[in-house]
Amino acid sequence: MRFALGGNVIGTLRAALLLLAGLGVVGTAAELAMERHWQGPWQLLPWLALGMIALALGVLLVRRTRPTVRFARICAALVILTAAVGVWRHVQENYDTAPLDARYTDRWETMSNVQRWWEVGRGSVGPAPLLAPGVLLYIGVALAAATSGLGGPPHPIAEGGERRADPAGE
Repeated sequence: MRFALGGNVIGTLRAALLLLAGLGVVGTAAELAMERHWQGPWQLLPWLALGMIALALGVLLVRRTRPTVRFARICAALVILTAAVGVWRHVQENYDTAPLDARYTDRWETMSNVQRWWEVGRGSVGPAPLLAPGVLLYIGVALAAATSGLGGPPHPIAEGGERRADPAGE
């Protein structure tokens, strides 16, 4: 299988997923730069994740072997974890800064925990966009999906074989 857009359907889908991941890296890096998202160690985490994905994409495009596929999958898993950490950090940041919001300054202390978390969860309080780190999730999943079927023995269906009802071939 090749990464080129021509050829079989699996190769085309793999190339599309890699392209989506690459575009996601470029677009997210541009957004982070415009937001000046580098004021502290936590804000550097998505930059690290984008660097890992870029490296994994480069390695896969240059040389596709079992170790490079494994490396790309590990990078994808770490980026997906980074996305979850990012959502949590954004939620926590919004919760912590809520008393500074003019709409909530006077009433934040009198609100129940359920009301507070509801306001934070629906994005009505705080400066951090709650789901923005989710773009890392899509990039990580795209990279992981692009490596599906690589790094092991070829699947008979992927090589044009027929599906058998019985795994033993009887």
